[in-house]
Amino acid sequence: MFNIGFYHIFVTFIMTFQVITAMVFALAGLPGHLGLILGGAVYFALPVFIFIKASGQKYVNVLEFKRLSPKNLLYVIALSVSVYPMALVLSAVTAMFFTNHIPEVVGEMAVQVNPLIMFFAMGLSPAIFEEILLRGMLGKPLKHLGTKGALLNGLYFGLIHLNPHQFFYAFALGVLLYYILVLTGSIWAPILSHLIINSLALVLFFIAPMPEESGETALYFFLLPTAAFIFLLPKFIRDNKDKLDIVNGQKNKDYRIITPSFIIMLAVYVFIIFSFSLF
Repeated sequence: MFNIGFYHIFVTFIMTFQVITAMVFALAGLPGHLGLILGGAVYFALPVFIFIKASGQKYVNVLEFKRLSPKNLLYVIALSVSVYPMALVLSAVTAMFFTNHIPEVVGEMAVQVNPLIMFFAMGLSPAIFEEILLRGMLGKPLKHLGTKGALLNGLYFGLIHLNPHQFFYAFALGVLLYYILVLTGSIWAPILSHLIINSLALVLFFIAPMPEESGETALYFFLLPTAAFIFLLPKFIRDNKDKLDIVNGQKNKDYRIITPSFIIMLAVYVFIIFSFSLF
């Protein structure tokens, strides 16, 4: 039986487990790139494995490892590329209020390892492990909640990053990735989208640092991709309306999202952020 409180508590556990595991990795002197790869497997994939085994369900049914149609494949690629500049703008806005630790982390890792290992640690590994948990295990049950489920899934995605700067654009991207899962019916779609977005970030870091601000830059780097995204998204939804109609037909409006476990989840997030000065 679906229990929203279980998912709030589960995300609270994941956040706490991340902190404990990161401390263990640091004490063990584990290099950053290995910490990211092993961390993804430990905090995200291991709980999913335990959940599936304990519930007696099949991996294919829980995680929706279904074939992605060629048309939806093109939609996912185009939407992922075109949404990235908007995520960058949102990141820049939040950086005005919260410290952005990502350039420092990426810069330190770039000195230690080659780009291929960085791609695996910061591109491929998070795309697979985070999507298996967030859109695979946690995404499918939330379909019963309709739009609330999308927003809640985005909230979970923002929280597990444990970084106020990343929270807002992770929330927005989490909602998008959730709908990509719903509209395609395949976990491969959000994995691919997540991989593309992460890879674009790494490519820009290595070979295309942001040029000086200019009207031409704004036009080509932000306005045109944004226009493409706005044009493509409704078409993507229309072409997969049958899957969205099925989800809407299963909606249950009786579930209360804000429960005691929801408050505990947010309180733990705030406690972690302030205790470890992650803001």
